Amino acid sequence: PNRLKKFGASTGDSENANLIPRIKPLMYNLEVECAYYCMINDIPFYLGGCPYANESFRGDIKDFLNTLEDKHPGMKFNLVRSSIDLRKELDKIPLEKNAGKPLACLSCGEPSSKKTCQACQFKEILGIG
Repeated sequence: PNRLKKFGASTGDSENANLIPRIKPLMYNLEVECAYYCMINDIPFYLGGCPYANESFRGDIKDFLNTLEDKHPGMKFNLVRSSIDLRKELDKIPLEKNAGKPLACLSCGEPSSKKTCQACQFKEILGIG
């Protein structure tokens, strides 16, 4: 249930002041719509995709969802709406004490899903900090 807090127009955990809330004002806009807007208004933008997208799991999922959208228009919006509806329903269910709460990184104290946050893991690999 904790991962579902990332879905929606605004995200975050109101119970944890260390987590920065995020807003997603364009969550219902497709990439192509944003590109058209930029073209019409002469706003510079990057049209190319990530050169590594085809090698990633995320790229496979994106291709899969685009194929489904081509066959069933509106499917992406329905998936987003369903995720948000599910999040709202799960938010109504009280969690056990401390269940789903992020851990604090042992190194820096920032919220993390693991004992050591990703930033501190990178620092350790690079031998800095």
